Amino acid sequence: MPITLVALVCVALIAVVVMVVGMLVGRAGTSPHVERVSEAAFTPEEVTVTATANTDGTLAVTEKLVFDTPEGSTDPVSWYIGASRIGWETRDRHTQLIVLPTVSDVTGVVLTDDGPGDELTVDKDDSKVDDPMYDSVAYRFTAAEGEWSAGRHAVQVSYVLDDVHVRVDGADLMVLPLSFARGPHRTVSYRSIDVGDGNAISCMPDNMTFELNDECTRLQELATRTSESRIAWRDEPTGPVEAIAFAMPSTVTAEPISVIRKEV
Repeated sequence: MPITLVALVCVALIAVVVMVVGMLVGRAGTSPHVERVSEAAFTPEEVTVTATANTDGTLAVTEKLVFDTPEGSTDPVSWYIGASRIGWETRDRHTQLIVLPTVSDVTGVVLTDDGPGDELTVDKDDSKVDDPMYDSVAYRFTAAEGEWSAGRHAVQVSYVLDDVHVRVDGADLMVLPLSFARGPHRTVSYRSIDVGDGNAISCMPDNMTFELNDECTRLQELATRTSESRIAWRDEPTGPVEAIAFAMPSTVTAEPISVIRKEV
């Protein structure tokens, strides 16, 4: 091969290499690498719930939520509450029995080693509450700084539920919907509920006789019962049970309301 042709080939190869390197450097400068964080990378959430029946028939609920976030996350803690099915009127399952709570006094606060810290900003969205396909009210809790630091966080969410003391099939019940706050990133959640000594929990979405007992339908395979009034379980992203109940305590002086019936 003539020397001039070899020289031309070498020059062409060098030009191609320079051009490719330039393109790669240019891309690196204009499109920084963004690493997607897998949900599996997060430690499971922990939700500890305490529900106390008030004399007026309301339930005061406090949740401690522990969750992970990556650096700079601005996604809020979220909570959705709406109608919960507690059973069926007849075995042909044409009529659902529903509890639709009224919510008040919603607050959120960051928990630190020294106790309660900054309050969370609470936003309520009820724009779709009348939608036949979506009857939930959404609450979102945002960090005071606007974003979460990387790592493990603990917050406390508190609220009061009314219209949850119901009379159904001759039983007077306090109903607690299993709809709790979730962290910004969807992951497995370990949950525990305590409704106070002397109150026996019944898990009841398929209940028809409303006899309180410790056989939690469809939840019992996942649950660990440490006492009549406390239950714990591992909740997958879609939970099978909508509510639990316990007999109305003698300290409640308010009359129960009638359960809502919904034809299906």
